[in-house]
Amino acid sequence: MIRPQGGAAADPVLRFHDLALGYDGSPALERLAGTVARGALVAVVGPNGAGKSTLFKGIAGELRPLSGAIDLCGATPRDIAIM
Repeated sequence: MIRPQGGAAADPVLRFHDLALGYDGSPALERLAGTVARGALVAVVGPNGAGKSTLFKGIAGELRPLSGAIDLCGATPRDIAIM
């Protein structure tokens, strides 16, 4: 679950709705739900194969969800910085 910091949940820039992303029908991550507040700095950490790069490919629009949805809340993938 992604939890916003500082109570800024009223102004999200990303919303994940029961999201599953993966390749060839096999999920790399499942059941992701939550929001990211506008202006938040978010770190995504985990072991190799946990789905970090897959998540970013989904946010960037390079990978379609197997189920659920990613809501950019009016933003475009170009409005989001990924380092």
